[in-house]
Amino acid sequence: MKPRLKPFINIVRDDETTCCFMISERELFRCRGKSVPLLLDQVLPLMDGERTVEALAAKLEGTLPAKAVQDLVTLLVRNHVVMDAEEEAPAAGAPGVSPAAYPGLMTFLARFSDRPGALWSRLRRARVAVVGDSPLLTEVTAALASCAIGAIDVVAPPELAGAGLAEVAGATTLRRVGLDRMGEVVPGADLVIGVQDGEFCFGARLKELNRMCLEVGQSWLHLRLTLEGEAWIGPVYAPGSACFECLTCRLQSNLKSWKENAQHERRIAEGQLPEQRMDFLPFRQQLAQAAAVETVKFLTGIDGARLISHCLVLDLLSQESSLHTVLRYPRCPACSRLQTGRIYPWDEDELKLERMLIPRPKSAGNAAS
Repeated sequence: MKPRLKPFINIVRDDETTCCFMISERELFRCRGKSVPLLLDQVLPLMDGERTVEALAAKLEGTLPAKAVQDLVTLLVRNHVVMDAEEEAPAAGAPGVSPAAYPGLMTFLARFSDRPGALWSRLRRARVAVVGDSPLLTEVTAALASCAIGAIDVVAPPELAGAGLAEVAGATTLRRVGLDRMGEVVPGADLVIGVQDGEFCFGARLKELNRMCLEVGQSWLHLRLTLEGEAWIGPVYAPGSACFECLTCRLQSNLKSWKENAQHERRIAEGQLPEQRMDFLPFRQQLAQAAAVETVKFLTGIDGARLISHCLVLDLLSQESSLHTVLRYPRCPACSRLQTGRIYPWDEDELKLERMLIPRPKSAGNAAS
């Protein structure tokens, strides 16, 4: 490793033999001993992220034994004071971008890992596909690009695919793809994001995306902004977990107005009613920024499994949040093996009554006579 002081650490000296490494206002690491001046004045200045532990020991030869240097580095790493500044090898053909250009991102990664350089490299190698048909997709793409994700495929209608994205690309390679070519970019992506702006918008495309991902074993993240001002982040539909149609079935199973909702959705799909969206920029941006954080956590593995079969619901008016578990639906038409017979209790079912006249059998007495 190449040790370096974490970027958010401040050092406060109490006296000649005591110092504090301030990690946050709630957390600190206190260091006491006669070697504190040596640590502060000679050792830490050499921990610049350019030297390995062996090179550091060689530089301090005659001042500290190599074993003492190794033990000191281990102690500082264990207490979240020092991180490994070495990066993994970048992806072939990926544009070289210095982590120094994203200091906030690196501070965030260093908070959760002692190897933020490795997490940075994962982000730079990652490819994400974003599928949608509303301005919310533009906000989500811009938020993802601000996190230095290597490549983003924007799958959208032609009139939306290029809207306002050129100026937000930064170090991210953006590619614009029509909805008819969705099948070309979904396989092989590190994560696919499906954006639903409104309750009954884009549902058919998301079902198509869901079945495509089920077929190729691809994980995808569902985002939704409701007309009631709620942001739904998740679930991540991963292989073996609940899928998009599992969620749809469970939601409809718990509605008293399932028939009216089904008619409403059908009228919108047929073009008889206009699509309704929460077209409020602050809400779109809040959802987009929160989704970008969850995407970074998924891609880097900081908390990758958090949203698998779970939906994070943010009330954008009160800023309250809740995490909901989404279980597989036993008779899901997409991912269940039981896909025969009547699936939905709210399906239209034609009841047929047939009257049959069966001759009455003769009694034994009548037969004898």
